[in-house]
Amino acid sequence: MDAASVTIDAIAPGSVEYRLGASYPLAPQAFCPWCEHPMAVLEWIDADGMRTRLRGIDGEAPFARPPGRWHLYLAGTGYSEQYARPDRIREHCWMFFRLLAPLPGVSDRAFAAIDDPEGRLLHYGRTMFAVQQRGEAHAGAQLHGLLWAAIGEVLSAARQGGDGSPARPWVVRATPPPDETLLARVDAVVLPLLARPPSVAELASALHCSVSALSHRLKDESGMTVVERIRWLRVREARRLLASGSSVKEVGVELGFSSATYFARVFRAVSGLSPGEYQDQARAPRA
Repeated sequence: MDAASVTIDAIAPGSVEYRLGASYPLAPQAFCPWCEHPMAVLEWIDADGMRTRLRGIDGEAPFARPPGRWHLYLAGTGYSEQYARPDRIREHCWMFFRLLAPLPGVSDRAFAAIDDPEGRLLHYGRTMFAVQQRGEAHAGAQLHGLLWAAIGEVLSAARQGGDGSPARPWVVRATPPPDETLLARVDAVVLPLLARPPSVAELASALHCSVSALSHRLKDESGMTVVERIRWLRVREARRLLASGSSVKEVGVELGFSSATYFARVFRAVSGLSPGEYQDQARAPRA
C-alpha cells in the first residue's frame, strides 16, 4: 500500500489536549512517570532542557528533545519525559487519534520524531482544540478533516527524507504553489529594485540563467516578456501609492521614472488610464 491509496477513513480523531503556560509537579531534571496511551498521539512541547526515553527501545536510553519538536507515539508505546524546568512549560499540545487502517511508514513503528519549522502541525492542533471546545454542530467532521490534514503532513514528511529517529527526524515542509517557479523568482529580484529595475541581462545573471532561457521560460509561464513584467510590477506599486494619497509627481520620482511624461505613458500602457485618472477613480466615493 502506498500513501496515495490511503483514504480518510484510515484514521479517526480522539480528543485534543492543549495547555499554555503549563507547570508540572516534578522536581527539576526528574523524569515524569511512564505514559502509555490506547491510541496514537502526536505530541508537541515547547520547553527547555527536555529528554525522552522509550520503554523497551534502545535500552531506554534518554535522548535530547529540542524545543518544539513533535513526537509521534503509536498506541501502546511507553514514554517518559524529562524537563529542566517542569514549572516553565511554555506550550503543550496532544492530538490523539485511532488508526483504522495501515498508514505507510507509520503503522509499522512505535515512535517518530518530527520537526515542523513553519508551525504547520501546531496550527492544526490549536485549531482542533478550539473546535473541540466550541462543541458546535458538525465539530466531528471538522476535527476529522483537520486531523487528516495534519496526518497528511506527517506522511509527506516521512517521504521527503530522514528516518524519524531523533538524529534524523522527519521535517514538515510547505509544498511550493504550482507555477510559482520562475515568475516568483523574477518578482523577488525586481520588487526591492523598482526605482532602479535591473536590465534583462542583470536579471538573468541574478537568476543564474541565460537571457534567452529567462525570456522564453517567463513568456511560457506568464505570457509576459521580462520588460512587461517589470513594467507591470512598477505600475502595480504606483497604483498602491496613488491610492494611498501620494501625488502623481511624488510617485513618479519614488519609482525612478525619468520624466512625468514617461511615467504617464508606461502607466497608461499597463492600466489603460493616466495616473491622474486612476487617482481620481480611487478617490471617488463608491456607490
